[in-house]
Amino acid sequence: MFRQPKFYVLAVLLIAFFGPWYSDFGGDVSGFSVPWFEGKPFLFILYLSPFFAIRAILLIRKGKDPHLNYPFAAIPILYFLFFMHYPDGVIMIATYSYPWGWITFILCVIMVLQSISILKIFVKEKKASIQKAYKKL
Repeated sequence: MFRQPKFYVLAVLLIAFFGPWYSDFGGDVSGFSVPWFEGKPFLFILYLSPFFAIRAILLIRKGKDPHLNYPFAAIPILYFLFFMHYPDGVIMIATYSYPWGWITFILCVIMVLQSISILKIFVKEKKASIQKAYKKL
């Protein structure tokens, strides 16, 4: 259970979600306070991140694979970081971010890249098993 790196990544992501991400107009903004601070209701999608992270942690504790809960914990945060700050780009994120913001961003990128590589392996395995079944016919 605790030997899986995904468990630790998700645990740190949960902690980082509630830590201060950046400073804006003299106030510290965390993942939890972003929807109210930015004043945009669609940002409540960020609350899906800890929901999926907790679901994935519980699945890992039960000895199961978290499947799509793992990348879904990262996607709302990456959505916020990329699309909300797209005009200013990485310069704004680099200028105003605190260490928790960087940790959150890096963890989310790692989570998505891991999920993509796992998906590629899964597709290759399925393709190989389909080809074997086809050859038997």
